[in-house]
Amino acid sequence: MKKLVLSLGILLSGVSFLSLEARSMPGIIQTAAQQSAGVEKRLASIQKACNLTPDQSAKVKSLLTDMEATQAANESANKGNPAALKEANKKNSYDYNQKLAKVLTPEQMKSLNAANAAWEKEQASKTK
Repeated sequence: MKKLVLSLGILLSGVSFLSLEARSMPGIIQTAAQQSAGVEKRLASIQKACNLTPDQSAKVKSLLTDMEATQAANESANKGNPAALKEANKKNSYDYNQKLAKVLTPEQMKSLNAANAAWEKEQASKTK
């Protein structure tokens, strides 16, 4: 009986851990609603950092939506091949940044890069 209870406890803790881990792992295919929420969240942070015009906001939202769609396609096309997925997403990110640089002014790009660096620093301090 003790073995059964112990086994069940280990199984449940493993399932809980995997569930939490799956939510935080890149490479997990998201639903359309999750993708849309992610786009809106990123757009809001870019708007805050760069003080976008309405025209720029529309263009950036389109770029973010396209990037999300490409990333989802990359995940589907590269299932079981993490190296290929990483390379495809790296190219997607590069393409996005090149297009974004054409929408934003140089000053806005500097502001965005500074905001991104601050965010990365904050995230690194949370994991320590």
